[in-house]
Amino acid sequence: MALLVDNCVSNLRTIQPYFTFSSGGTYHVKVVENSPISHFYTFQAQRSDGKVIAVPDASIDILFLCDGENSAVRLCGTPSTAKLVEIQSGKRYFGVRFHPGKIPQFIQQDSRLLVDGEFPLQEILKDGDDLLEKIVTALSFEARIHHFYHHFCQQIAVKRSPVAWQMHQLITVNSGALSIREVGQYTGYSTRYVNKIFTDNFGLSPKSYSLILRFQHVLQQMLQKHKVSLTDLASDQGYADQSHFVREFKKFTALAPRKFMQKASSNNYSAHLIKDYG
Repeated sequence: MALLVDNCVSNLRTIQPYFTFSSGGTYHVKVVENSPISHFYTFQAQRSDGKVIAVPDASIDILFLCDGENSAVRLCGTPSTAKLVEIQSGKRYFGVRFHPGKIPQFIQQDSRLLVDGEFPLQEILKDGDDLLEKIVTALSFEARIHHFYHHFCQQIAVKRSPVAWQMHQLITVNSGALSIREVGQYTGYSTRYVNKIFTDNFGLSPKSYSLILRFQHVLQQMLQKHKVSLTDLASDQGYADQSHFVREFKKFTALAPRKFMQKASSNNYSAHLIKDYG
């Protein structure tokens, strides 16, 4: 396999399709360039019954519930499998998603504790309540984005080990299709050391991270194309066979691929998604 390494790794953006399904209206995304932040998003959960599935994305989200005196904000680490999270029906949400593997400096927790974890932001930031008030009282999506940037300034920069980051780039740019043995061969480290340094820095093992990236790549291919052969997609992404693909996809989404596509179609996924760049 040819190893691909370039400077565009940060362009990878993961998605949470069930959040979009729950909106019932506009799911607005503001894409960020040249930043640890992948994008901001906002939606009103018109179709939520109180719980929505979050899929593995190897990313950190900061999710604000904008509901007057009942407002709240929580830090969400990546799920390792499909997971139900609280999304209150009819409420407005504002979210910040970081690129996979990018943990900002203001988060001091052990990265391994972030996986499958949710924490009130006030447990992490002493001034979390001040930020929550600014976000909730802002009158527009753009104003909320401005307040978030202004609050953190330089703290959005990520903490990283150069060695771990090289491993991260290799796996990311190859969409999770690189084996740990190949990562070790390219970097000159043993597979044992690759596993240790990667897990210590990103919380996920390199294998788990690779599987999630491959899944996210497949997921976006399925949602972006009007017609897609699931058999060809599974083969192209290196799944052993169709049953392997179905089993892993269902583990990550709680639905088999065809049922997921039916759900995306019935919810008119693309029509609800509005994406701005800048």
